[in-house]
Amino acid sequence: FDGSNIDKEGTYSLPCEECEHFQLCHGHSDAAFSRLLRGFRSFASRLEEMEEGLWLSFKRHMRFLKETGFVDHLDRLSQDGYWASKLRLDQPLLIAEAIRKGAFDGVSPERMAGGLAAFVWDRSQELELRVGDAFDLGELEEMFVKLLDSLERIREVKRKRGFETPPIPFWPSVAIFLWAKGMPWDHVLSLLPVDEGDMASLVMRTADHLRQVANLSDTHPQLARAAEEAIELIQREPVYFS
Repeated sequence: FDGSNIDKEGTYSLPCEECEHFQLCHGHSDAAFSRLLRGFRSFASRLEEMEEGLWLSFKRHMRFLKETGFVDHLDRLSQDGYWASKLRLDQPLLIAEAIRKGAFDGVSPERMAGGLAAFVWDRSQELELRVGDAFDLGELEEMFVKLLDSLERIREVKRKRGFETPPIPFWPSVAIFLWAKGMPWDHVLSLLPVDEGDMASLVMRTADHLRQVANLSDTHPQLARAAEEAIELIQREPVYFS
């Protein structure tokens, strides 16, 4: 089916419908061919609607990528779009934008791990931190504010274009930052109202994200080194990695 069998009124036809013996062979509405033909027409109509929907979705995504500079005016990946396409992770465009805007420039491996952890948690869950004044989180908070500022424009564009804009919570950053700093496992859990399984999942998924950033050694060598060091800091017992 290539659309060539659509008549001037927009309905679908088959070659045998033009045959002089059509009524003799398939004249009854309950004939097998008639039922098949009705099904074909219904399917072809749904298929056309699906194709139109997919095309509109593609154009909407392409327009967004052009507006944010990841695709150029010739519908090709820009330089930023090329390296960003290598990021196989959650919210890749937000993370790519943060990298592009320098939110992670010069940060320590511990802060790198904490910053990426904010993009890992995929549930709308606000948790109350029990850290208090016992730990100095100033350097992490400074980086987190810079991170949010770097994403303000692209998140606004996403909202305007009808794309989902999930929250970027701070508590996962605190959890992974303290873990990367060497805090004991039980101590980290005592500061955050999450169960052990959720915390282990957060560590493993953050490590996966760090590996993706570490793959950007050709375009972002300093960032990639910080990501590699961060992986070593969070890959420790009792969280086991395959």
